[in-house]
Amino acid sequence: MDNFTEFNGWFDNTYRELLRGRFPTMRVALNLLFYQKTHTIVETGSTCRFNDSGSGYSTFIFGDFINHYGGHLTTIDIEPSVIEACKVVTRRFEKNITYVCENSLIALRQLSEPIDLLYLDSMDVPEGDATLCQEHNLKEFKAVEHLLHDKSLVLIDDNDMENGGKSRLTKAYLQEKGWRCVLDLCQTLWMK
Repeated sequence: MDNFTEFNGWFDNTYRELLRGRFPTMRVALNLLFYQKTHTIVETGSTCRFNDSGSGYSTFIFGDFINHYGGHLTTIDIEPSVIEACKVVTRRFEKNITYVCENSLIALRQLSEPIDLLYLDSMDVPEGDATLCQEHNLKEFKAVEHLLHDKSLVLIDDNDMENGGKSRLTKAYLQEKGWRCVLDLCQTLWMK
């Protein structure tokens, strides 16, 4: 089996073109996760279509990573139809995935295990004022902040927008709390 860190290994060849602008941050996040003892991933916003990185293909990608290297993924989405579609798209990885159909703020508060990678991608970012989306993103982070450890990674989607995307308030909070930004592109990646 190819080592995850190899240039042009299985991950690069499978996902580089599909992920386009999200490839660098996703690749670095999973590279850092690869070196951790455990691979516990929690994401908000679930995959709902095959091969569509624009609609949130992260559940499939995380499932594939865990299929190769072990671990567990919890994916949370408020829409029952999205969770059902996600189960179909990720069927081959389902033994390592917990699917939660619930408001993310409620579901995140019910978690109790340490999180190695937190991926925040719930709520679509509107054009214009994104304050509600940004406030929700920050509330999601704060709901599980106590489950993050000194090697945890935080990856937030929809970062590169004029209105600040989902991440504007959370990035300010992370910086205030001493987190370091690793990459700030289409997605933003942070570590302690």
